[in-house]
Amino acid sequence: LFGAWIGYTFERHRLLADPLHGIEHLYDSERGPLEQRDLGPSEPALLRTLRERAREFDRAHCVPD
Repeated sequence: LFGAWIGYTFERHRLLADPLHGIEHLYDSERGPLEQRDLGPSEPALLRTLRERAREFDRAHCVPD
């Protein structure tokens, strides 16, 4: 993978994002620990929820006001 990738690890899922290119991948650590199946296309609601949690984390910890 090329680009500026950022990874967010949640209770069960991992969200990988390349904001520069608008690419996201969502993986289920329990069902697919090798991260070979991107759930983003089949789980859009979950992707939106975790994307917002990632943004909340960034606003609280990474992005200056």
